Amino acid sequence: MADGEAGERREQARTALVLKVEYPTLEGFLQDYSDNISHGGTMIRTRREVAVGDELRLAVSFPRLLQPIALEGVVRWAQPELEGEHAFGVEFHRHPDSGWMQLGELVARLAAGDASLFGARTPQILVADDNEHIAEMICRGLQAQLGRGAARGRACQAQRVANGVEALSHLDQQHCDLLLVDVMLPLIDGVELIRRVRAESRWQRLPIVAFSASIEEGLPQRVLEAGADFFLPKPFRLAELLDTVDRLLELDQPAPTAVS
Repeated sequence: MADGEAGERREQARTALVLKVEYPTLEGFLQDYSDNISHGGTMIRTRREVAVGDELRLAVSFPRLLQPIALEGVVRWAQPELEGEHAFGVEFHRHPDSGWMQLGELVARLAAGDASLFGARTPQILVADDNEHIAEMICRGLQAQLGRGAARGRACQAQRVANGVEALSHLDQQHCDLLLVDVMLPLIDGVELIRRVRAESRWQRLPIVAFSASIEEGLPQRVLEAGADFFLPKPFRLAELLDTVDRLLELDQPAPTAVS
């Protein structure tokens, strides 16, 4: 399922409704392609009113895609408005020159990690820590230090969540290249959060760094067994964290990890 965003309009010279459809993550697009689009259709939500029989022109994109995917189709069913949104099913036109017919090639290129499809890499880092002061220092430090190397592709964007529930919600809705986790999180602790992340096939390759000030015996081993790639004891030096982030993200590589 995709969401139709604000870039929608109805052209004067044509009856086709134009919708900009943005997937929060590449993985989300690939999942929808596998489950729905490859079979000829999908469901879209938008605040624009649509009706059965409406012709559509879609500009489909996901993070870092240089050129949106152009698709055409027709509305086959529509649900009543709910909380200001309209949900409808679109059947794609599948003539030989249609964008839908070219999607198989594009998905194959995505699977091969074709870098020419993507813009400059800006890794997205999620910091899960209930200590707002420490989390903000980590975020600012990452952005400042890695940002100094932006010309070499080392810039990043870092965001903070305060507990394990917020972390899972963020991962569901937004792309993430690396997860930094304080083990002593509220609601869902860091070890359980890591287990839940690793239980999802889409997140099994997500780099995870865990950290904690706890001196509990065996904690580092439990964290690594849960699925973390590294464990850092607090307090740690920012340079140590930056070195770990650099190695995990392989920031010198412009292309995304190949998708299988």
